Amino acid sequence: MIAALATLISHLPTPTGVRLRHEAAALGNPHVLLALFMTLLGFGGVFAALVTAGVETDVLGIWYRHITDAQRAEVTAAHPRPDFKNRILAAFTEGNVHRPDTTFGNVNADVLAHFLPGYERTDFVEIIRNSDWAE
Repeated sequence: MIAALATLISHLPTPTGVRLRHEAAALGNPHVLLALFMTLLGFGGVFAALVTAGVETDVLGIWYRHITDAQRAEVTAAHPRPDFKNRILAAFTEGNVHRPDTTFGNVNADVLAHFLPGYERTDFVEIIRNSDWAE
């Protein structure tokens, strides 16, 4: 990326006395680095927030009341949801059935408790009570 920037920058007119090395030295300034990282992470955070809001709306119905009937009709006409609830629960189950121990402490434990015969959730309280540590 720095090479690409250097290539682009090298085609710009350079004010007298300013060298690329001097400009690149700004990357050693912690405030400049912090600003760059905040920009990068900020966009990632916005993307994650939008994806999460979409999942919360589509899968969990959390924002359902914030969408008008007309908007919901338009979305479901473009993206039909035949047997959506059962199909997504089956997908969650299939994604975790081969690794049930990874569901400890998350919502996938609920899924396996409903759909995987014989699955028993790990009990966090019992882990603490049965810890080898003395009081």
